Amino acid sequence: MKILFICPGGQTYLNSPSENLAQYINEHYENINIDIFNMSFRPPPRSASGYDLVWGDMDGSNVPTTALSLAKNSNLPVYIHGEWVPPFRFEEGWSEHFQTPTDLSNKQYYLNIIKAMSQADLVSLALSTTAGGFDWIKEKTGIEFKNKFIRYPASKKYSLIDIPKTNSIATIARVNDPKKRVKDNAIAISKLPYEIEYKLIGGSMIQPGVKISNLGKFNNDSKVKIFSSSKLALQHWSGIPPAEAIQQQCPVISYDIPYMKELYGDALIWVEKDNVDKLSETIDYWLTHDKEREEFAAFS
Repeated sequence: MKILFICPGGQTYLNSPSENLAQYINEHYENINIDIFNMSFRPPPRSASGYDLVWGDMDGSNVPTTALSLAKNSNLPVYIHGEWVPPFRFEEGWSEHFQTPTDLSNKQYYLNIIKAMSQADLVSLALSTTAGGFDWIKEKTGIEFKNKFIRYPASKKYSLIDIPKTNSIATIARVNDPKKRVKDNAIAISKLPYEIEYKLIGGSMIQPGVKISNLGKFNNDSKVKIFSSSKLALQHWSGIPPAEAIQQQCPVISYDIPYMKELYGDALIWVEKDNVDKLSETIDYWLTHDKEREEFAAFS
């Protein structure tokens, strides 16, 4: 089988989760060949002639509509993965829930994506029951996809880096993006009765009373070392870093945001959303109870 694969390409070339998944299939399945195209660095051809399937992955840069058009023009089946539809980009009422400003200027864009996905032969999202997933889309638009399944955001498999864990906490997130709640993490750490190092990838910040190691912004394999050398990870939003932390036997604490809870279930340690005092207490417990922390890491 020969597949024409399209993704946005907004992340590091050939190192985004969707591209990693396509490469993994290429390397591990002899009967499947995937040509990878992305809208930023290597746009797809004008025709899908010669392929057996068109696969559009993620919703940036009009990927779903482009994949659908290519497939229709060549009379081919099409598979589209959209991850989810951000509620705060679709309607009012979600700003506080997701701590992200509502911006309805892209509402028509997401409606077009939903309509394109409804015409696909196969559709996947990362969510079903929570806002932005299959059930929510059906409720808000009346659209139900004929052939659908849940697909967790593709996470690259990293081998365990066996190094001593220092008395530190790690986070990979866009520091200045409010929904990541990185500021809450720093404040919670400042409330601890002892010093702890906070390792941060994704920008820089300063918080009085906290030793913060700002490790810059990058997306390469060395990033997971902050998890392998840390006792805990704080990840309140990003879908991929919790999986990367779990691979390094680093327990993850997260706010109980429905999006995250559907993705991870009982694999994470949950704290009431935006409760900084409870977050600090939870950090303190898991840092000072080594046996319980190591058992939870092994379980996850």
